[in-house]
Formats: sequence, structure tokens, C-alpha cells
Amino acid sequence: AWQHQRVKNGTKRWLVLCYISVTGGCTDEEGQEGLRMSGNTYRPRRRELEDQYHLVVDSGERRPCHSGEMAVVWRVKEGAVWSEE
Repeated sequence: AWQHQRVKNGTKRWLVLCYISVTGGCTDEEGQEGLRMSGNTYRPRRRELEDQYHLVVDSGERRPCHSGEMAVVWRVKEGAVWSEE
């Protein structure tokens, strides 16, 4: 059974979650660029959504980033239930 998670609206965590959801999945680099957020701000928020809230998962897909390296595409976990706090 999925646990309903509440994420506070207006926080950077909320913005990251909404962006990943709306795009259907993105790399950290794509999320940082799309939200105009530094990596030092974006990545910790995405990690919280992955590790603490269990709302974001590795999609199994990889896309090239600017460096040419292949990066994880993160997506909202299938069946995840979340709302604003």
C-alpha cells in the first residue's frame, strides 16, 4: 500500500517534485536548468524526495548531459500519492 506524502507548497522541494512530475522525468541537470536552480540546491531536494519521501525513483533511462556522460532520468514513483501541505 502506498503512503500518502505531503510536501510543503512553495518550497524548493515542492518545485523539484512538480518539475519532475510535469516533465515526465528529467535528469538532475535538466531539472536544474528548467528551474534555474543551482546543483547545490536542486540535488539535495531531489535526494530528499527519493530517500525520505519515497516519491522519486530512477526510471532506468539514461540521457547524455553537457559533459557527455550518461545521467539518470528521475521520475515520480508509479502509484505515488502526494499533495501540498
